[in-house]
Amino acid sequence: MHIKDHITFPTDEHERKFKHCLTKTPTLARIYTDDDGNQVLAIRPKDIPKFRFVLSENGLGNCEVSAKVLKLIESLPTEFIRFVHKKRERK
Repeated sequence: MHIKDHITFPTDEHERKFKHCLTKTPTLARIYTDDDGNQVLAIRPKDIPKFRFVLSENGLGNCEVSAKVLKLIESLPTEFIRFVHKKRERK
């Protein structure tokens, strides 16, 4: 669970759709705080073929980011998709 690849979605809409697809598939999830104090949601679909189908249904079947993520989670069965929520500075 320590791969440092950073994948950026082409648009906020793509990211929103991708996250929506994760809600339509059974997942394993963890929430933790990283060394920089950021909250991290680590999530992994339990059923990768179903997740691939849901991505296709939502127009992300040919998305480059979706392909990279699917390749990663298929090749590394213990890897999670991580969404980092940056810590806000208090004023």
